[in-house]
Amino acid sequence: MSVVAGCSLFNGLLLLADCRGTITRKNQKPIYVDNVQKLFVVTPNIAFGFVGDIKAAAIVFFELPNRMNTRIKDSARFHPASMLNWFPRYLRYAYAQLQFRPGPLNVMLACIIRDRPNVIERAKVVALMERFRLGKLSYERSWLPQILIKILSTPPEARVNLS
Repeated sequence: MSVVAGCSLFNGLLLLADCRGTITRKNQKPIYVDNVQKLFVVTPNIAFGFVGDIKAAAIVFFELPNRMNTRIKDSARFHPASMLNWFPRYLRYAYAQLQFRPGPLNVMLACIIRDRPNVIERAKVVALMERFRLGKLSYERSWLPQILIKILSTPPEARVNLS
């Protein structure tokens, strides 16, 4: 089983993946390797990870730099909103072009827009503060992150700039 997980943070994203892979061959025992790269950085603001058929991923992602380099002069193509439009189409196209019957391949795309901070719901911060108060945290601490205090000190309807 493979895992790629993403988390939205106050000032960006966190993307994690395991590194184990299984290579299957006809009429032979599977080979297990523990150094498979499943996360790829596209730009400082964009990364993706995959789980699934390693052979299919290698072929699909091998062509990706060529596709991207032909458009490198068009920086709008690397804006996260643009990536969300063309990247899934490219993946569907490249996967459909494979000359063999591949297993499943799942991809997670992680993007941030630097001039737009993440939106944190005030109700989630209130729930987190309640966990602080009740001592139900993963580890005990005697301090509060300043960002939580900043969010809680504003009226519920206000937007808070987290940068």
